[in-house]
Amino acid sequence: MGAKKFVGLWLISLICLGLIKIWAQASLAQANSQLSGQSKAIQTGTISGRVFQPDLKPCPEAKIEVELGAENKIQAKTDEKGFYMIPAVPSGKNYIVTASKEGFKSVSSKKIKVSAGKNTTVNLVLKKLE
Repeated sequence: MGAKKFVGLWLISLICLGLIKIWAQASLAQANSQLSGQSKAIQTGTISGRVFQPDLKPCPEAKIEVELGAENKIQAKTDEKGFYMIPAVPSGKNYIVTASKEGFKSVSSKKIKVSAGKNTTVNLVLKKLE
């Protein structure tokens, strides 16, 4: 893949992630406004991102797993363009986000922090099986 094509794909990915972030923030703002009459504040955030194959092509149908600790896990899958979003993640830190798909080596991002009412972006690139 040429450098210009790589940069172009990367810019498109960044724009798409920005749109996801805006959408996630709007969704959280709507949820917050629905809770405004109650004494309970939002105690969750969102994790979103994109999963790529080793050649940086989007990875559809990749399994996403967020380890919250104490055997508590949240799972999701990427869409046809490799995007995923996990709403209502309890705020906390030291979470582990793992992406996996048959035919590839899984990858993880550790020490992920989720803040109440915020979106945390975690992009992952799967590795080739050896």
